[in-house]
Amino acid sequence: MTPFCKTPTSQTPFVASMNVTLGLSGLPVTIKVQRQKDTNAPQCSRHTNVQASHPSCPDAEHSCLPGWLSGLAYACIALAPASAGAYNVRLEDVENPALQSGVLAATEHRWDDAEKQFRIVLDEEPDSASAWSNLGNVHLSKGRPNEAFRDFSEAVRLAPTAPVPYLNRALAEEQLGVDADEHNEHQEAQMQYSEAVEDCDRAIERDPKEFAAWFNRGNALARLKDYGGALDSYRTAADLAPGIAGYRLREAELLFQADRVADSDRLLRTVVRKNPTYAEAHAALTAVQWQLGQASKAEEHFAIATAIDSRWKRVSYIQTQTRWPPKLYAAMEKFLSIVPG
Repeated sequence: MTPFCKTPTSQTPFVASMNVTLGLSGLPVTIKVQRQKDTNAPQCSRHTNVQASHPSCPDAEHSCLPGWLSGLAYACIALAPASAGAYNVRLEDVENPALQSGVLAATEHRWDDAEKQFRIVLDEEPDSASAWSNLGNVHLSKGRPNEAFRDFSEAVRLAPTAPVPYLNRALAEEQLGVDADEHNEHQEAQMQYSEAVEDCDRAIERDPKEFAAWFNRGNALARLKDYGGALDSYRTAADLAPGIAGYRLREAELLFQADRVADSDRLLRTVVRKNPTYAEAHAALTAVQWQLGQASKAEEHFAIATAIDSRWKRVSYIQTQTRWPPKLYAAMEKFLSIVPG
């Protein structure tokens, strides 16, 4: 989906941009909602379709989507800017009151209310690609990926030239892959991850600057253990959306996996310098600097990470709540086995 998340901004009234497919064209419209937000914390990016995708929240992977979406463009992506053909509108300018109410409820994580409102829209306008895509976002956020996949597929059918429904369907496919892996259905999981990559490619074909698609493509490729391809996708996403700290973080983590440890270290130091309260970045830098033999610096960043969130002391938390590649996880596990928590 492009899920529900926020864009990093220096303004205090936080403006959450959401892509919503409105009107007959099926093109996304960016809706801005004024919300107070701590501007010191990197924000996620999930497109809501409202469109959203992740990783730049301090807890990028966890604050935007449900646990599985951790790391997705729940990745926190920041709310993505409008795609080609989109234009900015205010939430109050959306004419359909049910769609407006549904979008607002979704941004506030009132999933049942959002689902009710989007179904009202569909009762009135069954060919509304926007309503189908937003309903899919709600179902995905409620842990119902099969329903979300059907919703997004209907949005794709109704708006085949819009990138957002493909991007969102890729998130559902990735979750279906995760679920299959948990049931030891690994061949099915690989197929779902591959289909997620293909849908991201379709979104990118329609809008090459859709950074959420690039980020989610990286996530799906990482699931397939194509770490080189994932690194390239994360780098492209970060270049297209330089304000999203989570994208650079993911790039840095994959640099470590590629044995480019010094490059990973330099990039992570840049991320924490710009985002000093980003706990995951400090935790990742802990592992990298430990690997480089810089024990005192590693312990310093570990202290910062755990002061922000003590869960970074637990291997189980890192294993289940991050998308770290194997080599980075192994380095952190070694650090934690030696250094008292």
